Amino acid sequence: MISAVIVHMGQKYPEYLSNCIEQFFLFNKDTKLHCIVEYDFEQLNDLSNKFQNLNIVKTCSLTKTKEHKFFLTFNRLTRSTWRGGFWRYVVERFFTLYDFMKTYNVENILHFEYDNLIYCDIKTISSQFEKKKDLCIICDSDERCVPGVVFIPQKDNLKSFCKFYNRNYTLFPNNDMVAFSKYSKKNQMCTFLPVIPPEYLEEKKILKSQIGKTSKNPNMFCKEFSNFNYLFDAAAFGQYIGGIDKRNDDNQNSNEHFINEEALYDPSVFQFIWKMDSNNLKKPYLIFKNKEFLLFNLHIHSKNLKKFMSN
Repeated sequence: MISAVIVHMGQKYPEYLSNCIEQFFLFNKDTKLHCIVEYDFEQLNDLSNKFQNLNIVKTCSLTKTKEHKFFLTFNRLTRSTWRGGFWRYVVERFFTLYDFMKTYNVENILHFEYDNLIYCDIKTISSQFEKKKDLCIICDSDERCVPGVVFIPQKDNLKSFCKFYNRNYTLFPNNDMVAFSKYSKKNQMCTFLPVIPPEYLEEKKILKSQIGKTSKNPNMFCKEFSNFNYLFDAAAFGQYIGGIDKRNDDNQNSNEHFINEEALYDPSVFQFIWKMDSNNLKKPYLIFKNKEFLLFNLHIHSKNLKKFMSN
């Protein structure tokens, strides 16, 4: 049975985490959502009373793996204090996820970052995920994976990635986006979830970013669409309709219609619409070549999740 997991590291509670959880349960009332945290938060206690399938997991209940211990002892990221240890935590969460899967013997988990909104009952596509033996990841370029959504079939998938990270990025750390991209190329143990429809590639022929980079393997961005019938947002669509995090913007603008310079596809050529489902919950669709494509998630980089919630 597939379940979902989010991880929050640090002492400060981000208010939009509540929006993420509330949105998830609009579509996934019968699916377990594990929320892994280091500290007690009153907001999460309130949400766990509201949603019976929200399971709060404290990191102190997890047995740290030797891979995690190595990371904490030797990796230079652990000394980073930028934005409260942001870059340390975005990498360390995958070591924590490995701890969780190993401690509780959990398999088939869908991990998503909590600045994502999920618009799908994940049970409806669980059979497609459960066929996969490798990590399922999303990329917006040949050199960058954006692990806002990651499906992890077994704990050994994470063990392999954690060992790879420790071998390659201990003295010269890199972020999770680059690390997953390098891992997928070196180990070829990843499935790429679709971020564009096949029709886009058929028309464009060549995938090219705003800064002129082209893809050597364009099929990877849409190959799995026929299996899932959803598009997954690797942040490019969420940034286009919702802007970017103001902390990343010196001018403090909302930057709606922002086009990520690294992404190999152009979100501006799609039309965005919202449609109500049978439960009066709105879902986002992309229109391209007069065809509608449902989005599994939106990666709301601006952190203004409330604006795009389905209710």
